Amino acid sequence: AGQGSLRLDIDDDNSIKDAAGNPLGGLGFTDGDFSRGESYTILGGSGATFYVDCDYFGPETGTSINPFRSLGSAIEAVTAGAGDTIVVRPGFYPESIALPANTSLVGAESAYQVLITGDATSPVVAMAEGCVVRRVSIYGGAGFTGIDIGAAAEVSNSVVYGNDTGIHVSANGVATLVNNTLTFNDVHGLIVEPGGRIASLQNTIFAFNGTAVMAAVSAILDTGYNNYHANGTDVAKTGLSPTDLN
Repeated sequence: AGQGSLRLDIDDDNSIKDAAGNPLGGLGFTDGDFSRGESYTILGGSGATFYVDCDYFGPETGTSINPFRSLGSAIEAVTAGAGDTIVVRPGFYPESIALPANTSLVGAESAYQVLITGDATSPVVAMAEGCVVRRVSIYGGAGFTGIDIGAAAEVSNSVVYGNDTGIHVSANGVATLVNNTLTFNDVHGLIVEPGGRIASLQNTIFAFNGTAVMAAVSAILDTGYNNYHANGTDVAKTGLSPTDLN
């Protein structure tokens, strides 16, 4: 964990061998030396990683071996602002959660295998400053909001469906939305309140929503490669057309 740099150099003393027992570079010392190792920058956060598995039964410590059973337990364990990550294993999670600042919620596998449905409160997921949601499905049901973004936050590689509003960006929100599917949201797929902004809207599918996008022209700072299909209205707000957000 943490940030820094890594470089790999090799001094050949014949101790590195292949499966057949042959030393690297041959029998002679130094003939396998490699002193021009590539340097890598490690950008991982410095926070802790907690695991959640709704099908697990046993002691719950949040480790990979003894994960928490609920998202709520993981939320209680994270430290706001520390850069912690919650890894969610496949399953059904009927919980509504508020992510503390700089917390990442990441599905362990594909988005369709991690379903967060809320507990009849709205929104299903509330995101604070620096939060990330990735590889999950969010379903709140009629009358509810799937994801509420109240600060600078990112949603990627996720499915948000079956809500009144899929993603709501508040007046203080700055959303990065990449590689998502927003579908079957009755009122809005995405709505941006006055003062809110979309830092990036890329590679997103809007299908079968009441209105796919409700936002002012000035709210969308970067956009591209989005697709609209069978929405009641693709884009709504004076000065905005579907081609502006494709």
